[in-house]
This record gives sequence, structure tokens and C-alpha cells, in this order.
Amino acid sequence: MGYSKSWRQRPADDTPVEYADWNLRHEGISNSTPKIEGNLGPKDIALRYATWSQLAQITSTENIQAGMEFRLSRNDTLALTIQHREVSSEQVSSRMRWQFTGAQQRYPVVPAGADPATTTQSPGFGNATITMGQAAPLNYYEGTDTTHLTLRYKHTGPKWRVDAQGVYSSAVRKRDSRVRGYAASYIAELRDLNMTGYGMNTTDSILPTSYEAIYHPDQTPIDPYDGETYRLTGLREEYARYETKNMEGRIDAERIFNRFLSFKTGAAFTRQDRDNQRMMPQYNFNGDAALASATGMQAQSVSLYDFVDDSIDIKMNGRSVRWLNPVKVYDLFKQRPEFFELNSSSEYYQMKANNSKRMVEDITAGYLRFDLRLFGNRLHTVFGARYERTRVEGWAGLEDQTAVYQYDENGNRIPKPGGGFLMVTDDPSQQTRYIYKERGFNDEKSYDGIYPSVNMNFSITPNFVARAAYARTIGRPNVNDIVAGFRIPDSAGIASSVTISVANPGLEPWTADSFHLSLDSYYIKGGFGSIGVYKKKISKFIGNYRFLADEAILRAYGVPEAEAKNLAEGEGAIFLSRKENIGNAELTGFEMSYRQDLFFLPAWLRKVQLWVNYTHIAIDGEKADEFTGFTPDSLSAGINYIRPRFSLRIACAYQGETKAWIEKSSTNENVPPYAANYQAAYTRWSVTAEYSFSRALTIFANCSDVFGKDLIIYRRASDTPAYAQKYTRRSNPAYITIGVKGTF
Repeated sequence: MGYSKSWRQRPADDTPVEYADWNLRHEGISNSTPKIEGNLGPKDIALRYATWSQLAQITSTENIQAGMEFRLSRNDTLALTIQHREVSSEQVSSRMRWQFTGAQQRYPVVPAGADPATTTQSPGFGNATITMGQAAPLNYYEGTDTTHLTLRYKHTGPKWRVDAQGVYSSAVRKRDSRVRGYAASYIAELRDLNMTGYGMNTTDSILPTSYEAIYHPDQTPIDPYDGETYRLTGLREEYARYETKNMEGRIDAERIFNRFLSFKTGAAFTRQDRDNQRMMPQYNFNGDAALASATGMQAQSVSLYDFVDDSIDIKMNGRSVRWLNPVKVYDLFKQRPEFFELNSSSEYYQMKANNSKRMVEDITAGYLRFDLRLFGNRLHTVFGARYERTRVEGWAGLEDQTAVYQYDENGNRIPKPGGGFLMVTDDPSQQTRYIYKERGFNDEKSYDGIYPSVNMNFSITPNFVARAAYARTIGRPNVNDIVAGFRIPDSAGIASSVTISVANPGLEPWTADSFHLSLDSYYIKGGFGSIGVYKKKISKFIGNYRFLADEAILRAYGVPEAEAKNLAEGEGAIFLSRKENIGNAELTGFEMSYRQDLFFLPAWLRKVQLWVNYTHIAIDGEKADEFTGFTPDSLSAGINYIRPRFSLRIACAYQGETKAWIEKSSTNENVPPYAANYQAAYTRWSVTAEYSFSRALTIFANCSDVFGKDLIIYRRASDTPAYAQKYTRRSNPAYITIGVKGTF
């Protein structure tokens, strides 16, 4: 038996996440918004949005496991293992957002004579907004219970070896803000502002260091750091349940012919069944009309209620803020529900449909493998092939704006006398039930392939081994990129264009042919080293794609023939945005590793071990510029000190700049085509220590990212000025985990 318990806390003192969303296009474009005279010409490279948030989080993990083994005979054993894990986490966030841009393509500007690197301003029409909180959930309690059972049979005979295993696991994750007595989020706003931000690029922060906000109608200065100056517009609850069941069965059989040749074969089946349901009802705050009338203030004014909590000592980059307390906001919601109103029944049914999904993925596999040893065991060759078949089926929400109409036997809408079309009901609340169908969209996808591999090791000397390998591997697409919900718009309501994000049932996995050569040295004066090169030819890698939909593609997504024709031939354009297999690329890499035991030190230090790993990758090919997610350079190193009762491990890991995202659309108003996000180079240090009081009891502690430096994400195109490139700043805290482990 075994038991462990650990606690992990995220420091909540000056460890914010910041987003600086800049306009990076020099010219305005006319998209779906009607043209506003004078607003589609040249634009300033200026800050549009500034978002600041601070997270506080604590997580506890409890794990218990038990196992037993039965010896059925001299060569046969049966083992059963049961493991149960409970993880609980509570998170609370403080957030502010400064919006310098407005509707109708009113873009932010750089004030005359100001430095564009340090100053940004709203266009002066009262379009600026400051938000405390946000619509999406920020605060929640989450608990996850996981049970894992494994039954394993092993036979070890002189000629045959059999290893069979069955696994079942069930994980249920529940998230609920209601049981903890606070709002999952609240939205408080200052609107109709003229606003200027100062001090960008002058400190570690990527946001302005100060703001000047003026209420546009009467030119009154506003204190954006005082929660009582805001209007509470609403709150949101959240309750969700995510269930994942995994079932796996496999059997491996090996036939040993002699000491030079063996044959191995096996089969496996894995099923993952995910069932997700999530509700986030939003309630508009109307407030106390009688109190507003008596005071002459707006009913939504925060100052009329006991919402602000001065004990919340969360500073925004050194500035004190009078925050609203989500507990106090939720208390009023429970005590005076008449002050609040469900946002709309339409949103409720839409949310229920969109956030209810089930995905089932089945993977069937089988393989053949041969092990061959020649030249006095100096050459060891392993070769074979693996067959895999993957089948994915999913059920997700369907939004069908055309479902409210009546149709004739030919699938055409029935006209209504006087214009328009007959509807199934004239009640708007009932229409939403027809439009939004929970798990009304169903699709499936299957693909298979054979993946061969060869590995050869040749012992040049007892201490030097040369290795060569080839393998074809598969990269499965995300299930949600293959099967997801769909929205059928009403062609009568599209005047210009609309973009629908969809899954791609035709999406194929990417494959890679990998070639690897290396030379390893073993235990030469306590050292082990390896140096190698490799090439990986990737086919059909996956990227984002946006295209104009025609009638055929709309019908492929289940749109009825008549409606598909109306949409394809209507006044407005229908664009689909989805994942596609967009091309090929080649990765060429170099890697090395070295580990050294320090036997020459005094006896009490001879258990010290140093190690280092380095990898360099270069990319080439027809679509190399669109390949994201690979790190050109990575380096890790560390020192281990291991004694019978005590161990200490210190490690550092360096990751070079990594391209994480690319903008392929030419219709983004603020980001030019082929601008990309780049995660800046980063070095992370960690320390892990353990002490064993006995074989049965051990305490441990871990500190990850000891120095907690800022992680920066840049967004840039070829002509983006340096001052506008910082998009995200994530102040990484030093996470500390402490725990205890027991074995009985």
C-alpha cells in the first residue's frame, strides 16, 4: 500500500498576467462594419486594450494505492492494483481591463507630439471603457476524483513470455462557484470615457503605468482604482461536470527461438469516453430602483451597496485598488434576487447546447517485432511494424437559425402573406428551443495506417555504441478539431459576411518519417555521453485555415439543400474557419547529453552527479514559415546528490524563442497577415528534496521556477516596431509543493 499528500500554493503577491493588445495594421479595412467617414484611412500603431489580472490559487492532492500479487504457478503471476486520487483546487482572480478603442472602427491614436512607445489615447468620442472583473468565470472551486484499476497477468517460460493487462479508470471533475458562496465572476464598468495611458515600455510591466480617465458627457475626471465609482452590470455563476472514462486492454507475446532471435507480437484496444457539461448563467444587475430614486443615483452604482472590500490587498502594479468582493456580490444575489435578471433565455439555451459534448475515441492496434543479435551480440537489430486504427465520434451542440421556419415538401420555406415566412412559433422564448439543440450535431471520423520502425545498435567497443534508427510516427489531431458543434445562420440576416468556426471531419493525422544517428559512450571514468543527429520529414501538418464556403461544403456539414443554396447564393458571404492539413516540413536536429558521477570527491560527496542535455532544431520545407510549436534550441542541466535517506536535485531548463501562433487571415482589422506570436526564450530553475525517516515514510518538497522571471510573448510582423511587440507578460511565481509519502 502507498499514500501521499501534497499541497501547492501559487503566490498572490505581485505575480500578474498582462495582455497588451496593439493595433499593428497601418491601414483600416472595411469588413462587416459599415464604413465610417475618416476612419478607414491610415491608423496609428497604438495600444487598443490593456488587461491586468492577478491569480490566487491553492491545490491539494491526496493519493492512495494498494496492490496485491498472486503467484499462480512458478511461471505465472496475476497482479491487481487500485489507485484513487483526489485533487481539490480553489482559485480567485482580480482583473481590470482598459479599452481604448470603440465601436464603429474608432481606433486608438497617439496624441500629437507624444511618443508612440509610451502613450496611447482613445479617439475622443467617449468610446473608452474600463472593466473590473469579466464575463468569463474567474473564481471557482474544483474537485477531481480519479479511480484507476489495473489487472495484469504475466507468464515467463523458457520459450514463451506473455504479458496481458486490463486497465479501467474513471475521472470526474466538478467545478462549482455556488457551493462556496461567491460569484464565479462579476462585471463592473466605467463607460463613455475619454482615456489616455502613459508610461508604456518604461518598467517591467507591458501596460501603461498610469491612466487619465474623463467621463465624456460632462468632462468629469474619474478615479479608475476606486470600485465605488463603477456600475455593476452583472454576475455569472458556474457549475460544470467533466467525466472521462478510459478502458484499455492489451496482450504481448514473445517467442524466444534462441539467444540470437526472438519474435514479439501484440494487440491493444483503448477507448476514451469524455462527457462534458458546463453551465455559466449570466445575470444582469438592475439594482434597487427605490434606493436609486431616493438618492438620485443610478440603480447599478456600486456606491449604493456594500460590495467594496478594503481588506482585499491586491495591488495593480503597485497601485492600491478598491476591489469588489465576489462574496458580497453573491450575497446580494441570494438575498435580493429581484435585483437581478437572467441575461436572456436565448443565451441560456445557447450555452446549454454549446457546452454539452460527448466524445468517444477508439484506438485499435497490433504489431509485429523481431529482435536479432549478430556478430557475437555486438549488433542488435529490432525491426517491425505497428498498425493503428483510430475512430472518433462526437456529439455537440447545433445552432440552427433556420429551424424556426416552416418548410414545404420540397424543403423550401413557406411564404407568409404580406412578406416573410411562416414560423413554427411566434413566441421568441420558444424559438430558442428550436434554434439550439443540445448534442444535436453528430459526426464521426476514422483513419488508419501502418507505421514501420528499425533500430540498430552496434557495439564498437564495450564502452562505445553506434545507433541508427528509422520510424514512422503519427500525430493525432485534437478530437475537438474533428468533431464539434455547428451553426447554421439565417441567410436573410446576413448583409455582408459571417465567419463560422467549425470542426473538420476530413482532418487527417500528420505523419513523420524520422531518421536518427548517434554515438554513445558508457561508464568511462564514471561518465556517460551521447551525441546524435536526426531528420524528421513531417507530412500533412495541421494549421488554421479560413475559406469561402460554397453550397457543397455547407451540405457536407448537414445544412439542408435549400438553405445551403440560400446561404451560398445570398448577399452575404459565409466563411468557415477550421483546422486543415496545410503542408509538409522537415526538421533537422542535433542533440547531445552527458552525465558524470564525481567519484573523485571525498566519500560523503561521491554520490554527486552532474548532467546536461542540449538539442538544436532547424526547419525547412514548403510550409516551414507556417509551422508552429517547435523550439529551435533547448538546454537542460542539473546536479543530483543522493544518499540512502536524503536526496537533493537541482535543475535548470532553457527554452529558446518559440513560434506559437500565426495570423493567416487578411481580414483581421488589427493584425496583418502572417504576423505571429513568439514565446520569448526562458530559463527555469527547480529544486527537489526528499528525506526518508524509514522505508515506509518520506517527506518531500519541490520549488519550481525558483527565480520566477517574467515570461514574455511577442506578437509581431516584419514591420512591427519594437515598442509594440510585447503582447503578454506572465509573471511566473516560484511554486512550492510540500508533501508526505507512505508505503505500508
